[in-house]
Amino acid sequence: MNNEFNMIIAGLGGQGVITSGHILASAAQKEGLNVRTFGNYGMAQRGGAVHLHLRIGDVSSPKVVEGGCNLLVAMELTEGVRNGHYMRPEGTMIVNRKLVMPSGTGKSKVDVKEMEGFLEKVFENLFVMDLDEVLEAGHRRGLNMALLGAGFATGLIPISVEGMKEAIASYSPKRKEANLNAFELGYGVFEKLKKGR
Repeated sequence: MNNEFNMIIAGLGGQGVITSGHILASAAQKEGLNVRTFGNYGMAQRGGAVHLHLRIGDVSSPKVVEGGCNLLVAMELTEGVRNGHYMRPEGTMIVNRKLVMPSGTGKSKVDVKEMEGFLEKVFENLFVMDLDEVLEAGHRRGLNMALLGAGFATGLIPISVEGMKEAIASYSPKRKEANLNAFELGYGVFEKLKKGR
């Protein structure tokens, strides 16, 4: 591992951003890694924008600096755009192909193709995934786990896949099977997407 790894998970309240960060931090700590997290939780229950910064390695501050993010995982397109200024030029962005405007923003005339086109112009290592299409209707709550699986498939996260699966299983025993299935699904979808490039 380099001296530090910086990741941001971004989405809207109710999409599991905070849960994802807690599980990642737990897995990192169990593997003896120094980990720091920072998030804006204020809008989490109101459908507003939520992001969580996770830093692993030789770090003391919990917040990722602008231009310092190795991996950004966004639950939908708007959050990819909103948090793009944190990306390193060589950083990787994974975005779910969905457009949801945060509550209180009113209606938007921006469409999915326009937003995706903007991201493609700005970010070289962009992976847009159709995870809402792939997840079964009853497993939409697994979007955060599927995106974490995709994040692990990049090979950038300095936590073992086994350690992450253990952390997922212990976080919510009732949803263990569904969460692990969603994680594996996201991992597999990303690998296929990467091979197709």
